[in-house]
Amino acid sequence: MQKKYYPVLSLRIRPNFTPEGDVSHLSVTYTIPKSALAGSNPHLSYTTWFGNFAAHRYSESDIFATDTVGRLPFIFVDETSTLQQWRLGRDPVSDLTMKMDVFPRKVDIHTAPGPRVDLRLDQGGLVGTGGWFLPQVVQGSFFTHAVSWDLSVAPPRTRTVWTYGEGPFRVEQVGTVDTFTRSVFMVGPIQSSPPAPQLHSSPSTCATYWFGNLPPVLQRLRGFNTKLYTPMAEFFQDLDGSYRVFIRTSPRGWGGSSFLGSYILEYSDSILEAADEEVIGLLAHEMVHSFTALSNEDNGEENAWFVEGKR
Repeated sequence: MQKKYYPVLSLRIRPNFTPEGDVSHLSVTYTIPKSALAGSNPHLSYTTWFGNFAAHRYSESDIFATDTVGRLPFIFVDETSTLQQWRLGRDPVSDLTMKMDVFPRKVDIHTAPGPRVDLRLDQGGLVGTGGWFLPQVVQGSFFTHAVSWDLSVAPPRTRTVWTYGEGPFRVEQVGTVDTFTRSVFMVGPIQSSPPAPQLHSSPSTCATYWFGNLPPVLQRLRGFNTKLYTPMAEFFQDLDGSYRVFIRTSPRGWGGSSFLGSYILEYSDSILEAADEEVIGLLAHEMVHSFTALSNEDNGEENAWFVEGKR
């Protein structure tokens, strides 16, 4: 059977580095096919607020957009308090290429816990979701999403990971229009379990990624989700996918947020006081979230799988 074709949304990401070799920010090239820009404005939307904090802030001049004719200006229009329309100043005549620099969110001990979508510095690397820094195409349903990385200025041993595969070479994933915004990107001196880079991962791959040295409880449990993935995928009849866990430090608290085929786990020193069973409950909970949204039982009580909580 002939493989079905979907228009391609393409990201090429170049990490930039400090003189000490730490990732400082990302230079992103986002290519959108002309077919996704047909029809009237707005062509793109951008979520500007996530719970208790703002998304990456852009001005119109921060976005360098071109087609084969030349520069296309953007006009930002606030549709609601949390959603912004990105309107093009003229109709594109070809695929649209957007270039933007993305800087991590600054956090400290006073930063309140919230949705773990933001791009953060962590021990020389960066990790976060596309939803915090990427606009989303308004028109169209399914696309082939492609991610590649430019490591031309990267120090040795730099690794790159997207929810759907490890770079730097091109990784493709067919999905709905929100695939980029609901997936995780990570770059830097990444460590992993299993430890070897998986440049050509197969279906049912499950791996965990982090920077630096894990606290003892996470060191003991770093392979937990890999062992859990296959029986859970069998239960939800989703054996063709893969799964990735991304771990990062936080100034305070610990907890997780799930995304497409992945979740982000944050921890601070407070996790040292947690029992293994408590951490295992969270690791399993976040993986379940990626397979199915948890809702109340028919009688209105909390779902019997796991109870949501804050730490």
